[in-house]
Amino acid sequence: MQKIFGGFPPRYREILRYTLTAALVRLAAWVPFLLAYLQPFSPWLRVIALGTPVLWAYAVCPMRVRYGEALAAVAAGQPAELPLRGLLARDRAWAGVCKARIRMLRGWALPLCALVVFLLPLLWILDAFTLVKVLINVFGGIATAFAAVVMLVPRLITGSALVQPAGIAGAVIVLALFGLAALALFGWGMFRTSGYRFGFTGKPVKGSLKPLRNQNLRLWLPTLALLLVLVLLANQEMGLLFSNLISAAPLFTVKLQWYQLVVLVLTIVSYGMLLPVRKLNTAVWARQEQARAGDGQRRMKNVE
Repeated sequence: MQKIFGGFPPRYREILRYTLTAALVRLAAWVPFLLAYLQPFSPWLRVIALGTPVLWAYAVCPMRVRYGEALAAVAAGQPAELPLRGLLARDRAWAGVCKARIRMLRGWALPLCALVVFLLPLLWILDAFTLVKVLINVFGGIATAFAAVVMLVPRLITGSALVQPAGIAGAVIVLALFGLAALALFGWGMFRTSGYRFGFTGKPVKGSLKPLRNQNLRLWLPTLALLLVLVLLANQEMGLLFSNLISAAPLFTVKLQWYQLVVLVLTIVSYGMLLPVRKLNTAVWARQEQARAGDGQRRMKNVE
């Protein structure tokens, strides 16, 4: 697999250009959703959010399959061209590839989908204060019930009330735990199936993902370190920005200082520069695993 710490991989500039173009296509597909979420005029205009799944189905999915094919060819050492126009080409059964990966991913994505389906209508329908009240009631109730079960014996011994409201802090903690758990499961599922569009169509053997995971985690370290510095330097501004997003209105003025902007730009640049190397690592891993799977099948046939 290729490593950036020992120098840029072969054809890095070409792969970087190809990868960033594919990333822009994915970002562009979210524009209808953002316009629908942030528009202040009429709830009926939010129907334009349907443009996002349409763009994913007819633009992003073919692009991801084409991107996977191109990087798989590069990983195999073939002199493959990386034409930007070819990203949206429909020269194979791209729909079948996307549907097959979705089937592999659906179990890992189910908790996150359930959380989004619960929260998104509330974000659109309710104002910020009503939304906070609803979330506190729902997740605060879950926190209260959980605490009542866990603290049953200590409260019986001390004679305290068996049911004590968890309050805002408990609701926030439970909501954060739900969100982090759902994101972690989805992220792990994405990682386990990441080799699919690069040619590996089977399920990873136990332990086979460890080298790829370690290598790509090392490539994530600079970006995560910069992100941590950004959070430490601009936690208040990020909190205000998050409040604006939750309320879908500019409730607070957010202005970043020059040093915060520098760290933000460095974080984005770090992510963009290391992204193609991680993708190429995955393509090389998928090629190697597919070759091992083919060798195993041939050996079984020879034994028979």
